[in-house]
Amino acid sequence: MKRSTDRILTTHTGSLPRPDDLLAMIDARERGNAYDEQALQDRVHTAVADIVRQQVEAGIDIVSDGEFGKPSFATYVKNRISGFNGQNPDRRVFADRAEFPEWNAQTGPPSYVMTTRPFCTESLSYTDRSAVERDIANLKTALNHVQAEEAFIPAASIGIIAEIMLNQ
Repeated sequence: MKRSTDRILTTHTGSLPRPDDLLAMIDARERGNAYDEQALQDRVHTAVADIVRQQVEAGIDIVSDGEFGKPSFATYVKNRISGFNGQNPDRRVFADRAEFPEWNAQTGPPSYVMTTRPFCTESLSYTDRSAVERDIANLKTALNHVQAEEAFIPAASIGIIAEIMLNQ
């Protein structure tokens, strides 16, 4: 990890707004609708390159992939880790969106796919490394074309996973 010595290095956390066409492709996959897997992966690849370039152009020193290969900040783990099943019928509404409806209306819909939230129903085990390997490869390729100080791939903590996908 690089230290801020001459100035404070800038970064951010969380998902970045995904392009509408990418959101539509991810949504189709998450809902089990027909979609073209290769077209989706190609679009993620170019979208990551674009968002990394935009971050550098905006002056961000420590860039990320924007979580473009994931449907949302935490529910993506259900596709990579076994032990999650079923569907929580309760729709999660973030308190700030409910408490400030005028602001909510101004900000528009979230820039991530509203996926179903399964429950944790059994022991967890990492089952699919191909998705994280693809995330890493996309970010590395994007970094070959820019001058960023550092880069990272956001990952959901066990705490947020437990908050969103309740343990049964």
